[in-house]
Amino acid sequence: MGKINRKIKQKLFLTFIILFVCLFLIFVIFQKDLIFNTIKPNSEIKYNNDIVLKKAVINSPVLYLEIEKQIPVFKNINISLVRHAVFSGVGLAVTDDKDVFINWIPEGELSFNKGSDADKSLGDVLDWWKFEDIDANDTKELMSQSVFVGTAGVHPFYLYSYNNGKFSLLLKLIQASSKTEVKDLNNDGQKEIIHQFSLSGSGAFDRATLRWKDIWRLKDGNPVKVNNEFPDQYPELIDIYKEPLLSKEHKFFHPVFLCLKEKAESNINGVFADSEDCATMLHKQYEEVFAKREQK
Repeated sequence: MGKINRKIKQKLFLTFIILFVCLFLIFVIFQKDLIFNTIKPNSEIKYNNDIVLKKAVINSPVLYLEIEKQIPVFKNINISLVRHAVFSGVGLAVTDDKDVFINWIPEGELSFNKGSDADKSLGDVLDWWKFEDIDANDTKELMSQSVFVGTAGVHPFYLYSYNNGKFSLLLKLIQASSKTEVKDLNNDGQKEIIHQFSLSGSGAFDRATLRWKDIWRLKDGNPVKVNNEFPDQYPELIDIYKEPLLSKEHKFFHPVFLCLKEKAESNINGVFADSEDCATMLHKQYEEVFAKREQK
């Protein structure tokens, strides 16, 4: 009787082992994507002869991420530009010296819907990025400008502060037909953020003529507009407004051009002004047009 029990136990044990192995193999087959999270860094990975990751993000929260560029922050820690190997979109993450994911940089988290970009993504392509001290306080800031592919020419700009291994979003600028530069305009050792953009991205005329420029500086760690401190930056805008103001064809925009011209002249005279009132005026005019169309 005892021998029979032992045989039964042995059979049950072998059955358990076989079942465990089968379940494990099934798990691996259906969860094979997880392999990409535990691969060795700097290796080339192929999947269905389709996807090649040459510098994969290890332990990534999103599958199929690879590192395009890196900036060293301090020992064994990097800022990494990551992209998805299948879908559009780029993101910024903190990784270690072995390309292991640590955390997303605020507002830098890659987000996508299969085949299309999501609003949360930084953009399709990274235009430029820098990690340097712009306000002369011996602490570096992270700046990046990305690109959303399309006719509107949207180039989102992000400015992050850095302290004790953490990044905090200080400034986010997203406008049509935009570009941002960071340079010292008055040679005082502190760099300004020059953000040029259009109040509208709906057409070629709008993008070319409804132009504005804001100038930012960091004061006590906070971004502040200082347009009137740089009056020499605004005569070029007034030159843009002259011709459209005389055009009968584009009479719809005349009040906005006059508003922008007045704001530019204020900065030239040392009185602070930005384009927010003009943008509000433009949006109201569009709303009135749409409302009239709906009434017909």
